[in-house]
Amino acid sequence: ITDAVEENVSGLLVEQRNVRQLADAIRKLLSDRKLAERLGSNGRKRAAEKFEWSIVAGNFEKNVLQKMGVKLK
Repeated sequence: ITDAVEENVSGLLVEQRNVRQLADAIRKLLSDRKLAERLGSNGRKRAAEKFEWSIVAGNFEKNVLQKMGVKLK
């Protein structure tokens, strides 16, 4: 998940299965609209830069071709 979310930049991270941390993070976002908007905006930007379909597909294709022994330019 840390590939997708950068703590306090594009989201809030909580420990897996830690309900209290999750509830605290939700409360924090609900009580601080500016923080929620900043994290949301940064998260959308990060997703567009790292996970846009054309980028993901291009990286996948490159990796498959390399595994097949195809030399790339």
